[in-house]
Amino acid sequence: MTRILIVDPEAGPRAELEQLFADREDDVFHAANAEQALDAIELRQPAALLCAATLDGKGPDPMLRLCASIRGSTASHRLVLVVFSREPIAAATTRAALEAGADAVVGPDALPCIDATVDAELAKRRLLRSASELIGRLRDENRLLDDERRKSDARLVQTHATDPAVIANEVIASRPDGALLVDAEGRIVAADVGSRELVGHGLVGQPISKILPRSRLASVIGASTGEEHSRFAFDVDARRDRAPRRLQATVTALHGGATDGPGRIVLLVDLERRGPVEAAVRRTATSVTDDHYQRLLEAARAHFSLDAMPVRSEASQRLHRALVAASRHLHPVLLRGPSGSGRRGLAEILHHARHATGPLLELSCDGLDEVSQENELFGRELSSGKRSTGLVELARDGSLLLHEVEALSFDLQRRVAAVAGDARLRLIATTTASTEALVASGRLVQELSEAFAPGLIEVPPLRDRRDDLEAMIARALGGDAFDRLTESALNALVGWSWPGGLPELESELARLASIVDRRIDVADLGPEVGGVAPVNGLRDVELAPYVLDEASDGTATHKSAAWIPGREEWTITEEDPIDLDLYQKKAVLRALAESGGNRTKAAELLGVGKSSLYRKLTKWGIIGDSE
Repeated sequence: MTRILIVDPEAGPRAELEQLFADREDDVFHAANAEQALDAIELRQPAALLCAATLDGKGPDPMLRLCASIRGSTASHRLVLVVFSREPIAAATTRAALEAGADAVVGPDALPCIDATVDAELAKRRLLRSASELIGRLRDENRLLDDERRKSDARLVQTHATDPAVIANEVIASRPDGALLVDAEGRIVAADVGSRELVGHGLVGQPISKILPRSRLASVIGASTGEEHSRFAFDVDARRDRAPRRLQATVTALHGGATDGPGRIVLLVDLERRGPVEAAVRRTATSVTDDHYQRLLEAARAHFSLDAMPVRSEASQRLHRALVAASRHLHPVLLRGPSGSGRRGLAEILHHARHATGPLLELSCDGLDEVSQENELFGRELSSGKRSTGLVELARDGSLLLHEVEALSFDLQRRVAAVAGDARLRLIATTTASTEALVASGRLVQELSEAFAPGLIEVPPLRDRRDDLEAMIARALGGDAFDRLTESALNALVGWSWPGGLPELESELARLASIVDRRIDVADLGPEVGGVAPVNGLRDVELAPYVLDEASDGTATHKSAAWIPGREEWTITEEDPIDLDLYQKKAVLRALAESGGNRTKAAELLGVGKSSLYRKLTKWGIIGDSE
């Protein structure tokens, strides 16, 4: 038996639909409008809701609001929502209903078998729920197996590490099994007995690339300089007198000796001879070698560095100062700014600024219900009575990033506030609203607001950081970025408003970076970026050329481009109609032209405030709302 709620203001037709499900012995009840439906959902918790497309007789809007309200509630994960209509339903209405959260839309032709649609959607929901639970159980079991393996390895290490005989064997085995001396050109100068046994005889005078072609030794030796130290493993093919082997090589620079330049000492270890302690340690170690992991970490820290931030605009300078201050302590940090402003990248900068040894883990709070939020943050209840490890524990010695933190339930907000002072955990959160407004509207608890108060950082939108675009382009395309771009392409990139924020800019630059065989022109840009929008019937406003300033040392530096209308844009002619709005527009365009595109100077020429000028530019479509 299925509990079904039918929402329809027409009593007669609604009764026919109720009878269809009552004949199947389903538990059917009804509501006449959206308000009654929301109350009934909370009180009786139906499994399926059937909503008329013309609810309340006011068109589709009330139905869409009801769908959106349900999908935004805690009942969303368990409630099947079907929209139906007794009249032909327009494609636009169907699309709007599905976008609002409806699982299915049934027209008049399929209305007699709407029960089959409900059954199919319920079966789909049960299947998805079972799959989600299975994935959760598998994830928990995998974590338990990993925990057990680590504990077993630790016991093995502890057992063998207390055995004097094993310790003695391990000390002996820790010595290298062979050594090679290689000159800067990769030719073997000397080889000891152990290396000849491992690799073969007749080594002296041979290139290392010929002796061990699969080892990467030749490339490592050729690339190494100074006092670098590299360690990695490789396989050696079988010989007539022995099976294949896996060796580990440690390459260290050697100054002086028998070479004309810095030579290399190559220490070889036969991994097949290592004892139980080293084997156990190797099983628990990361699959990425230590030296390679350090290089990856250093690269990440260099990329997400405070020093690498472009800070030409005043907004970026303020942001940089706030990040520097936050990097000096471990207070919780709240990054407040619009979507697309780059808040996640700033979290990466804060994470790497403290040289954390742990990971940066993140959770999108607004995409989960309260149970899922708790399971992700603090672990899931297991069948054994224990809890799995949640993100709060996994992020120890690292950072935890909570996207849209106000979407957490009140209870979880208080629990997060309780762990915010943990010295081993950097807590970072994002939001688009002010904490005062969130507290006043009942979406953020006072405890969490107070925890974030010392570390609140305002993140400006990209439109306030237009002066940084050059540096962003240069960083994405490389040091020769301005040589790779034509003047027109550079003007278009700097002049575009980027309504999608940093994600849109970074996506476009990543695509352009793949063009390596020629210069990048306007035709290579996205259609929105490369095109120039017309200004209310006037000819397209052109971007001013990217001019070069001369620096104090005589070198040329790029200067930001601006939109400068041509004379024909602002000249009043006899063909123009007598229209005050048109004359005002042309006066503004002339002021922009005479100020070189500087809107502040243009406002001063016109004798109006800058905000008034921006409103008129937006009204006439000369700039977008996002600028």
